[in-house]
Order: sequence, then C-alpha cells, then structure tokens
Amino acid sequence: ENFEQDAILVAYDQSGNKVDCDIIPNVIKANVNVSSPNKNVPVSFELNGALPEGKAISEVAADQEVVKIYGTDAVLSRIDSVACVIDAQSLTSESSRQVCQLTIPSGVKSPSVTKVNMEIKVVDAQSRTIEGVNLRYVNNYNGYAVNMEDSTIAVQVFGSEANISRISASDIYVYMDMANAELGENQQLPIYVQQDNYLVRYILPSDTVTVDVLAGSNNDPTGNYTEE
Repeated sequence: ENFEQDAILVAYDQSGNKVDCDIIPNVIKANVNVSSPNKNVPVSFELNGALPEGKAISEVAADQEVVKIYGTDAVLSRIDSVACVIDAQSLTSESSRQVCQLTIPSGVKSPSVTKVNMEIKVVDAQSRTIEGVNLRYVNNYNGYAVNMEDSTIAVQVFGSEANISRISASDIYVYMDMANAELGENQQLPIYVQQDNYLVRYILPSDTVTVDVLAGSNNDPTGNYTEE
C-alpha cells in the first residue's frame, strides 16, 4: 500500500560524504508508492494415480478456483496456473470431501490461499471411441519424411458419460516419437497420447505405428503429419 511520512533532508557532497549545513526546510512530506507485482491464476486440477476400476470423476467443486500470487515480474511471467493434485486412491466413495494443499511454484511470495476445499463426485465410467485423431510427431531431428497408410488414429476415451460426450478429435494430442527413427520401410515407431484432462482417460489401440521413413521432409513444422 502507498503511504505518506515525514522525511528528514540530509546533504551529501559528490563523494557521498555527509555535509554539515543548514537545510531549510529540513523536513518534507514524502509520498511513497509501494509496488507489489501480482497476478490471478487459475487452480489446475491433476490426478495422481489410478481411480478404482470402472470409476471416473464426474466433477470437482472447489471453494477456490483462482489464486492471487505475488512475486517478481520475471517469476509471474512463467506461471499460468497453480496445481492441486488429487490422490486417486483416496476416491473410494461416490462423494468425497477433501482438502488439497496447493503446489506453489518456486519464487512465489504470499499466495492469497494455500489450500482448496473440494467436493469430488465419482461415478461409473463409460467408454467411447473417437475416430480421426490426427497423428503428429516429435523429435524429428533429421527432417525425415513419413509415409503411412492413415495419418489419423482411433482413441478410446474413458470417463463419465457427460465428460466423454464433450471430447472431440481436436481435443486429443497423439504423437509418434522419431528420436530413434531410421531410414527404411515398415519402421515401428512408439506413439503416445497426452493425458491432459484429469476428468477422462485416453487409451491407444497400440503402442506403436508402422511407417515408412524416407529422406527429405513432407511434414509441416508444427508437427502434423501430412500426406503428399
């Protein structure tokens, strides 16, 4: 907060030595502006571990969804959210009340809250298969081209009926890792799906994909596989 106070005036010479002299007036009113950089960031919920077989989280109601954090501008610029990690093994009933200790990023001073009270609802899980999910790539250090029969993949989604109904192909990020790719036909490359939604779980039909790896590149720089 800004404040005002009396300040005594003191004279110094060019060398920084105090000069014994009369200053009129020798006291002034000083207005001091105090800056405390801060920003509001959302609470991001994460799931640690696996839910009981056949169960899914339908919703999480929290008493705090936004946290005000304080720190230097450099620290604040790197932070987009504050994590609340939910212990999946503790969700054994249809409704569970829990207190989550927030994971405060390094460098943050005096967050407005440090814990969140939650009510978590668990229901029977449903499944749905989503076709046409784009297959992307990472770690294509050699700029290889990739030929394959189909540049999309089907992904099975598990969750509550309401939550899986909201998922579309564009919400799912599936990628093949080309770090160890070699030139040749019928190469088996590992594929992964990004589990970035704690309310649903994605399952791939296989751990690998068969591709022909060629010299040159017919892939765009964003990591999307494109056919010639």
